This record gives sequence, C-alpha cells and structure tokens, in this order.
Amino acid sequence: MENILIFAFGAVCGIIMYRGLTVLRLASINIGMFQMVELSCLQLLALTIEDASFVKETKHRIMRKTNAFTENQIKITRNEDELLLERWKDNSIQKLLDRYPQNLRGVARYNNWRTGMAWLDLNMEKVLDK
Repeated sequence: MENILIFAFGAVCGIIMYRGLTVLRLASINIGMFQMVELSCLQLLALTIEDASFVKETKHRIMRKTNAFTENQIKITRNEDELLLERWKDNSIQKLLDRYPQNLRGVARYNNWRTGMAWLDLNMEKVLDK
C-alpha cells in the first residue's frame, strides 16, 4: 500500500512538473515569436521614415528648382517637415508600444525612436534570416 502511495505521489509530481515546464517552454516560444513580429514592425517603421525623408528632400529640391518660393519659405517648410517627422517617429513608437498585449508590455527593450532603432540594429540579423 505504501509503495502505491509513493508511486501515485511521484506520478502526480511528475505530471505537475511536466505541465509547468511545458507552460514555460510555450511562453518562451511565444515571446520569441512576438519579438520577431516586433522587429519586423520596427523595420517597417524604419523603411517608412526613409521613404518620408526621400519625399521631403524631393519636395525641397522641387521648391528650389521652380523658383516659386523664397529661401525663407523653403527654410520654414524644411523646419516644419523636420518637426513633423520627429513627432511622427515618437508617435509611431508610442502607438506600437500601446498596442502590445497587456501581458507582454514589459518585453519591449525600447521606449522611443532612438532606442527602438538601436534595438533593431542590434537584432537586424534575426530579421534578415527569416
């Protein structure tokens, strides 16, 4: 009788340990998958800002070529565009972080554009390999 109780107790402990380790393994896999998606989103944001910068520079070049604008108007436009791009950068990162699931809010290793792009640069090989 004592052997059966020891066996039953060992079996229950083994099942509990197996379930616990399975949950931990799945959680780590899910976090890894989430981080891949996160890095892909950061890469998309970086590509978007590159395109926006190209459009901005093209606009300024055309403004100069057409001679329809004074140098002061061009400078004002350049400053406004820079301000808008900086605001867009900060807002885009904040919106990305705001949409994280509640249980993964602490996973992000960044909180603004500069640290987000540094995190992307650090992990770029993970994005490129997939």
